[in-house]
Amino acid sequence: MTLPFDFPQEFVDTVIDQVQDCPNTLKSCSLVARIWLPRSRTHLYRIIVISPTE
Repeated sequence: MTLPFDFPQEFVDTVIDQVQDCPNTLKSCSLVARIWLPRSRTHLYRIIVISPTE
């Protein structure tokens, strides 16, 4: 997918880093373009909690 503007990846990473505490925004960013997914995923899954089931 080609965006209307070819933003440098560093710019995109900075924008995604700024919204790292907003999961809904990160989910939206991950759907914008394939190149946005890895950085969004890094913040979405930075903490994974596994709890025992009983």
